[in-house]
Formats: sequence, structure tokens, C-alpha cells
Amino acid sequence: MPDVTGLPAFADAVASYLQANGVSAVVEFGWRKNVQQVNEGEGTANRIVIQPGTPDGDAGELAAPREVGYGPRTEWPPATTADPQSPDDVVGRELDDWAERATVYVWAVDATAPEDDRRQYVAVRCLLQWFRRAAQYAARAAVEAGALHWMNIANVERQYGRELQLDLTLHAPIFDLSDEIAHPQHLSETDSFE
Repeated sequence: MPDVTGLPAFADAVASYLQANGVSAVVEFGWRKNVQQVNEGEGTANRIVIQPGTPDGDAGELAAPREVGYGPRTEWPPATTADPQSPDDVVGRELDDWAERATVYVWAVDATAPEDDRRQYVAVRCLLQWFRRAAQYAARAAVEAGALHWMNIANVERQYGRELQLDLTLHAPIFDLSDEIAHPQHLSETDSFE
């Protein structure tokens, strides 16, 4: 399966950042992951789920490309050149910018005091802050955070920790080449496209 861009790559980059910084939260990607409880992080809960789209099914919108450049590269590896604007330095032409909507679920618990609302609030806020740091590292200006919603607010008496839902938009290009050509970093120099 070729490398992909967009939300799956974003989720992988977020997970790598958290792991590199010693945060033991699990980062999951998919539509069914937020209702599961078998994918909890260390110490239970401590999980971030990145779900494509919004709960009502909005996947985002396509707009004009954010970066316009030369056409697609036709060979790999690229020819070496001193010209920084050489077409050989361009990996692919963007056709569109997909403003991908996502819903991020941040679930955390302070297991030392499961009945203490203040500690549960602090636990989920801390994990949200780590997620936002990781998101900015992974996507920089291409990510926009939106509204926050508390999950299961009507049933607070026996919740395990607390969970926030964050609306997110990730700007990711749609290329005129397949991902394995547009992003060839996973290919060796012996691979060819003949």
C-alpha cells in the first residue's frame, strides 16, 4: 500500500510526536475507534481518536490549491541541479486543496481520584494541550482547530475520566499523481516507474 497524505499521515505524525515526548496516550484513526475501550492508553483512558469527517458526515470541501508549481516529476531519483526552481525539484502538481474535516476525541483520566471532577478536567485538558502541540508540529499552518464539546455531559456520575470532542480541519493537497509518485521518499533509488 502506498504512503498516503491527509488525515492518516497526520495521525501518524501526531502519534510520533507524543511518543518522542514521553506521552503514553494511544492515537487511533478511524470511524469505529472512539466507541471502543480496548484501545486505551497506559494507565487506562489516555486516548486520542482522529475520526474522518464530522458526526453528521461532513468530509470537508475542495478548493483551489494552496501551492501552485511546475508539473509532475516523471523520474526518480530527480536530476541534481543547482537551479532551486528546477521542475526536477517539484514532486507533484496540486489539483485541489482538500480542507478535510475531522473529529478528534480526547479521553483522559486521573485514576488516583476518579470521583474528583477537578482532577478529571485537568487530565483531559493536559492531554488536549499535548494533542494541540503535536498537531501544530505535524501540520503547522495546515491545521485549524474549531469548536470543543464535552462528551456524555448528561451522564457524569459514573464516567471514567472525561472526554472532549474537537472539530478540526486539515488542509491536504490532492495531487495529479498517485501518492507513491508524488511522495516518493519511501522508494529506494533503484525503483523506477517504467
